[in-house]
This record gives sequence, C-alpha cells and structure tokens, in this order.
Amino acid sequence: TARQILERAADEDIAAFPDRRIEIETRKRQALWLLDHLSGANPGVRSGFGEGMNAIRGYIAFKSLGSTVISALTDPIMMLFTAKARGMRAARLWINDVRAFAALDRRWAKRAGLITDTVAGYADRMNIDYLTAGDISARAASFTIKVTGLNWVTEARRQAYGMTMMDAIGRLVRESESLAALKADDDRAMLNLLNVSEDIWAVWRLAELEDRGGNHTLLSPQSIYAIADDALADVARKYFPGVNDFDVIRQRAASALLGIVKDETNTAVITAGSRERATLGLGTQAGTLGGELIRSITMFKAFPWTFLTRQLQLSRSLGAKNPIMWAGVNWSPNIWGYRAGMVVSLSIMGALIDWILDLRDGRDPRAIDPDSTEGRNGIWQAVLRGGALGFYGELLTPDPTTGRSNFAGAIGGPVMGIAGDAYDVTAINAAQAAAGEETNAGPEAVRFAQRQLVPNWWYTKALLDRYIFQALQEEIEPGYNHRMARRAYQARGTTYFWEPATPIEDARAPDLSRAVEGDTADDRRRGN
Repeated sequence: TARQILERAADEDIAAFPDRRIEIETRKRQALWLLDHLSGANPGVRSGFGEGMNAIRGYIAFKSLGSTVISALTDPIMMLFTAKARGMRAARLWINDVRAFAALDRRWAKRAGLITDTVAGYADRMNIDYLTAGDISARAASFTIKVTGLNWVTEARRQAYGMTMMDAIGRLVRESESLAALKADDDRAMLNLLNVSEDIWAVWRLAELEDRGGNHTLLSPQSIYAIADDALADVARKYFPGVNDFDVIRQRAASALLGIVKDETNTAVITAGSRERATLGLGTQAGTLGGELIRSITMFKAFPWTFLTRQLQLSRSLGAKNPIMWAGVNWSPNIWGYRAGMVVSLSIMGALIDWILDLRDGRDPRAIDPDSTEGRNGIWQAVLRGGALGFYGELLTPDPTTGRSNFAGAIGGPVMGIAGDAYDVTAINAAQAAAGEETNAGPEAVRFAQRQLVPNWWYTKALLDRYIFQALQEEIEPGYNHRMARRAYQARGTTYFWEPATPIEDARAPDLSRAVEGDTADDRRRGN
C-alpha cells in the first residue's frame, strides 16, 4: 500500500543517513498525515464542541470577509510574476483578465474545469473548510462571499490565468514534436517542473488547438476528448501498450493537463492545497480540543502560508540552472530579483488598498512620505497589507481612533481576537473605574458590537458606522467621536473628509494630497 511504501522509503533513508534521523521521521509523519488527509482516513471526531467551534468560525467569516474583495487587488501582481516565471506572455494574461471580468468565455471556462465552486475555493484560500456545511453560520459566510463580489473576482482571476496557461502549453505543443525537442530554456524548465511525460505529450500533440478570444493555441480538456480513435491508434501502441480503451488514454491526458493548470492557478491565484491545509492542521483531528484550537489559530492563515511556501519554491527554481552558492544559499540574481520585485510591487499595491480603505471609511488617504514618521508608518502598513497578509494586515494596523492593534487576533486567530476585544471593553474599563478614572464603557461597548457583531461589507460599512454606531455613541456620550478624531489626528495625523457621527451632507471632498505629505508632529500638537 501507499502507507507501506512511505514507511519503507523512510526506513531506507534513515539507514542511509542516520545523522538525519529526526528530519526524516518528521517528514515521514507529515507525509503519512497528508496521505490520511487525502484518503479521508482522518475525518476528525464528531462532537458538539467541534460543531460549536465550526459555527463560531463560520460566523467570524461572515462578519470579517466583507472587504476582502478589496485586498484581492494584490492578485494581479501574483498572477503576473508567476506567469513571467513560467515564460508566459503578460499581455495575453491581461487580455484574458479583462475578458474574464467582462463575463466572456465563462461557459467555456466552466466546461474546461477552470471554474468550479468558488465559495468552496475561497474557503480553501483562507483555510475555512466548513463553509460548505449546512448550518446557518456556514450559509451566512457563503452569503458574504457572494454579495461582496469575492466569488466573482476569484472566478475571473482563475479563468484568466487558466486560459493563459492552456494557450502557452498549446503553443509549445504545436511547435515541438516531443519534450526533447524543446529548445527554449524557460519552456523546458516549466514543463519539467510540472512533471509532463512524453506519452502525455504525444496525446496532446494529436488534439486540435482552439482559437478563442485571441488565444490562438488553446489546449483544453475538450480538445483532448475530441481526438478521434484512429488518430490515437499509433500513440496507444507506442506509449500505452496493453491499454485498449482509448477513452482511458484521453482521460489520462486531459486529467494531466487540468491537474497542471489547476496547480499552477492555485499558485498564481493563491489557494491552499491539501499539503498546506494538512501542514496547518499540525496532525490534529477536527472535533478534539487540540484540533479545534489549531483550526481557530490558523483561520485565515492558509493564504499567507501558501503564498510564502509556493512563491519561495517557484523563485528557487529560477536559479537552479546557474546557481551562485555561498554559505549554503543560492544568490542567483534570478531568484532575488524575482523576490525583490514581488515585494516592492505588492507593497505598492498594499498602499493603494490602504488608500481605498481610508476612502471607504471617510478618511483622507494616509501619507507614505518616507521623510516623516507618519509616512514611514504608512509604508510599513502598506507592506503588511500587500505582503500576502491581507486580513491580518488589517488586524495589525492600529485602529485610527484608539491607536490599538488587535494582536490577539493576529497571533491567536480571530476567535482570540474577539476575546481580546471583549477584554478591552470589560476588564480595562473595570480597572479604570476601580482606580477612579474616567471610562468610555458605553461607546467602547458600541465599538465592540460594530467590530464583532455586524458584517463589514465594503459598500455598507461607512453608512452603518456614521448613521448607527457613531450616532449611538454620541447618544451615550456626546462629543466622544470628536475627541477620538482629535486623538487620531494628534497621534498619527489621521484626518476625515467625512467626520464621524455627521450626515453625508456635511462631508467635503477627500484631500488626496495627504497621501504624499501629511502634517508634521509639531503641527498636530499645535492643533493645526
């Protein structure tokens, strides 16, 4: 069996390399866990505790993912860098992206297997595997993904990258009779890395390439299944001896293509696979205390983890041909140029996302001037936002009114984040009251409800904040929002074009100049 093969291979490696025994045993446990995960041999323990934790995480997804579609603006950067590393044409990728958002070729993409259940697919991206369950919280979380446009964006990105890759593979198939005949180093590296074999290549060569939307050499599962039996006869005799059912050959070739394209699409449009999900599970079982704790801590962490592991692996492959080794590290400019370019590009996109979120919340865009403390903080926040952290970049960014970051949520997961916010509202206010200090228990309780009880959909958040939550805070404690706005300005230079707790008629136009130059600390202390 597969388990016996893995165990025997591990024993042989330990015998050959006894000094690496701990490393090999660790890898064996990971491989066996992944095998159980894929085969369904580790389904978890069904318990009321596990179902309750699933419901809590489903509710957290429902109320937390409302603005994640804005954070998805980093997807095009990752798609572009991955495509360039694979030797694909950037212009073709952008054309396919535009066509996908225009809902063109959508039916074709579904038949090709590029678009499936994107609610489940987005659950894979964020390691929230319970969104397809039937309980109310799961349906609510799926509803948030749909009504905020997140599933539509994810479908379009996957369609665009998948079609671009099918077109690139089709071009190579048309130009090269065999893998050995490939002359372009980038192309050979791509196909060897993707584990293509000569027998599959020979079947691909028989398919009639499609011409769709400017993609002139599309190799699709449909075109492979359309290969005639007469055309397959010679290839079957040469590469598939003993296989008399040509449908089996077509299925193998189509499955190989779709597996390659889907795996690469999961790297470009970051989606956690079974390996990443099993790794984050740390060998625990769902439904147990340890398993549910780990799943709560790693909630939303599959995205940054998958980005880190897959992009590091991809970048290392770029320097494999001419390595420049020093101190055990490959210093090939191809590797480090790729990584530096991606970090810079994602950080720039992170700044754009921060500005969009500022405008969503009625704030003037934050400064990114490196000569000021405020601007340096803005740059750091852009790095957090764009560096595959997404949701966690928002948790680590200080609240513009209180100045506090939700580190409990960033480190311990969103479930701990709720506990951290509850502690701020209850214990801290109780301690202040016991010391005879002034408290803001009422308005802070309203803020807790605002952060933890109501979904933050990107197109409703500002209205709910101004007309419900901030208005309620003013009823409880008049002048509270004005004091918080002044505190935010004096501490970080935050200004509002739509002042908190005011009607939209009183809003002014956003001051876009503040994106490049904010007030100095002296100006803020003087109240200017």
